[in-house]
Amino acid sequence: EPLPGRPHHGGGQIGVVDSVIDGSFLFAGISEGVVYSLEAVGGRGARSVEVSGITLHRSGVTHVTLELLAPGSVEIRLVDETGAVIRGARITIDGRPYDTAIEPTGDDVAYRFTELTPGRHRIHVESSLGPPQDFTIDVVAGVNALPVKVDAGVRVDGFVIDKKGLGVEGALVTIERDGASGGAADARTTRTRPGGEFAFGSLTVGAWRVSASAVGSATVEDVTVDAPRRGVRLTLATLGSARIQLTREAGGPVEGDFEIRRSRADGDVIHGSGTLKNGVVTIEGFDGRPETLEISVAGYSPVVKEVRVPPEGETDLGAVVMRTGHRIEGLLVGADGVGIQGAFVLVGHLGRVVSDRNGKWSFPGVPTGPISILVVSEFHLKKTLELESTTSAPLRIELSSGAHVAGTVVGSDGKGLGGLPIAFVPLDGEKPGEITERLRTDEDGTFEVRIPPGRYKIEAKEDGDAVAVLLADVLLTDGDRQAPTLVYRAK
Repeated sequence: EPLPGRPHHGGGQIGVVDSVIDGSFLFAGISEGVVYSLEAVGGRGARSVEVSGITLHRSGVTHVTLELLAPGSVEIRLVDETGAVIRGARITIDGRPYDTAIEPTGDDVAYRFTELTPGRHRIHVESSLGPPQDFTIDVVAGVNALPVKVDAGVRVDGFVIDKKGLGVEGALVTIERDGASGGAADARTTRTRPGGEFAFGSLTVGAWRVSASAVGSATVEDVTVDAPRRGVRLTLATLGSARIQLTREAGGPVEGDFEIRRSRADGDVIHGSGTLKNGVVTIEGFDGRPETLEISVAGYSPVVKEVRVPPEGETDLGAVVMRTGHRIEGLLVGADGVGIQGAFVLVGHLGRVVSDRNGKWSFPGVPTGPISILVVSEFHLKKTLELESTTSAPLRIELSSGAHVAGTVVGSDGKGLGGLPIAFVPLDGEKPGEITERLRTDEDGTFEVRIPPGRYKIEAKEDGDAVAVLLADVLLTDGDRQAPTLVYRAK
């Protein structure tokens, strides 16, 4: 085969011949003055090392000896810095995935590659324990059993088991930074392998919360561990269920479809729906932690109930009387008349809804009588409506953008002052001199506020100091955006 980049007639492979019984071979009638390479391929994957730099001459014969080498096979075992076997990895050699993953037996698992030419090869490893890593190995003829050490960094591992102590395969394990230990938020998940084994690597030193769940079961309480940690055991419990009987004011069960919203202290919210059977709502998936249940049925005021349902078995939460109510709905728009998406509409103490992409919202089961509505939008001023009576007519609510002020307060040395109380005091309008907005600066001295249009004085006061005026007079208009740097000089 002519070497690349060298002049030759034609291109690619020139020819293939078979060696005869004594191993000899002959190429004849090929071009002189061309540099060639030769390679031999035998049976059962045997190959020779490629011989290159061969130049043919007009007279005579060029003799080349090619030595066939038996192929090698590799069994690679991945281990961490402690020598513990790493399972569930993805491994390739020279870009080729492994031929077979030997089934784990005890603490042993290997990845097998066959028919490898003796010599140097590159291994690429990807696992849940850290970033991808590359290694170089030398292969010889025969079976090569190689331990490859993977840098797993700080590691937390263990097992998920059921009440009988048996490992649970396929359980979802979550590990997240414990807020009490500081550090940036970080959460990861993995699935347990046979025997319930799981592992996380490349963690930072400190406290981590670990939990697990499977179909119909979960850990009742999260386990907090200090990384690195080996051998964590998470026990799954069957999740509990609860039933609530919904009755009408006049007696008898409530019928129809229901919606349920479950809120937990950690911020998780679970939504569900179904059809009532003789007024009974059955709810599943409780793990013993406190929850707030909000049950809505068309034509009735929502029912809110604080519960703590234990795992294992069913808990009767008793009967609840549902009172008739009305549906109120409306449209949120900006000053340009365009609908506002993603705003929160809080209806009294009953709950809240979020406006859709067109600014529309709807809330069912509002009792007859006065009701307060608060609208909160990230890019608009808050707005409160006090309705004297429940209305079925759609409400059109227009929100003002207000003025957006995102500034910085610095000391006389030019450094940001964190935690400094500041206030916006109106200089005109209906209530001049009364503080409109109070807030504190962030750690770097920055602050951000959305405030109604008008003329303001901006003040600041640290404990024990007199009030200092940061800005004596500033005019803010609707839609205005300002980013002032204010200097605080203690008095």
